Amino acid sequence: MPQLSAGPLGGGKNNRGNMEQDSTKPKNKWKWAFYILLIVLIISNVLLFYGIVDQAVTITYIQQGMQSTEDDLLVLKNLIPQLTRDQNKKDICFLLRKSNPKSFIVETDSTISVGQVKFIFDTNNKLISISNY
Repeated sequence: MPQLSAGPLGGGKNNRGNMEQDSTKPKNKWKWAFYILLIVLIISNVLLFYGIVDQAVTITYIQQGMQSTEDDLLVLKNLIPQLTRDQNKKDICFLLRKSNPKSFIVETDSTISVGQVKFIFDTNNKLISISNY
């Protein structure tokens, strides 16, 4: 038969009862730690997934921008050998349309725009400069 302890820690309970109660507390701590770590793991995986998707979208937009720039450079590469100083705006517009029939070419009073490239003309329709947006 177990002995009753009358000490300040025992409080009239047997020693075995105190041991059983103490052994359940570490299980609760482990259980809480497990659930907290599980939540941290789920949050970190969601953030990791978001970061990967964001990076993939960013790379796709960068590639699209680079492709547009390469197309504009190809337009200039094909056009420059045909240009001379005495050509006016109509001649350059004709050469642009001839070398790139599918491109979107915008012509105003003083400019011709193809993609990100802008040809700037003076009042006599002579080419002054070529710039980008």
